[in-house]
Amino acid sequence: MKYTTRVRRGAVVGLVLFVVAVHAACQSPRVSDQASERERLAYGEALASLPEDPKTAEQRLQAFVSAYPESLLVDNAAGKLAALAIADQRTAEAERWLEFVLAEHGRGDQAPDARFGLAAIALERGDESRARTLLSRADFDAMDTTRRNASYRLLAEKPSPSSSTERNPRGYVAACEALQEDDII
Repeated sequence: MKYTTRVRRGAVVGLVLFVVAVHAACQSPRVSDQASERERLAYGEALASLPEDPKTAEQRLQAFVSAYPESLLVDNAAGKLAALAIADQRTAEAERWLEFVLAEHGRGDQAPDARFGLAAIALERGDESRARTLLSRADFDAMDTTRRNASYRLLAEKPSPSSSTERNPRGYVAACEALQEDDII
């Protein structure tokens, strides 16, 4: 690889890392007010290898959660870990991270997405009742439009006793799948 190509690639990667770090630091208004500079930098560094190296990012995010368990960014890190697990077809692990978000940060900015993610997993397993329960407690105003609309559609439908066999629950999570790549970054 030529030196100029490496320099250009390095500049592009540097710019992407900067944008990711700024985006991560600005996830919530409370983050900039209360998360320490050290926590914001550590979280940005954990995300720095995305999307090129999700395994490294996953290891760094797990280390962040261990190193800063009281940080306001822990729910963000757990949400990213869940998205990485979903992208890698590790649904049970994703579910654990989403449950962690609700248990430890149930009123945080990541709680609506965690509820939606858990509802999507429940639907995929055919547990429409659990999905409805999760979404009935969701803050729809805090969800992005796609997730909000998918949630409203689920809650508006009447449950059917054989819903898991008569229709494909993945229709409800199509919006979630479309957003997964964006969620990872």
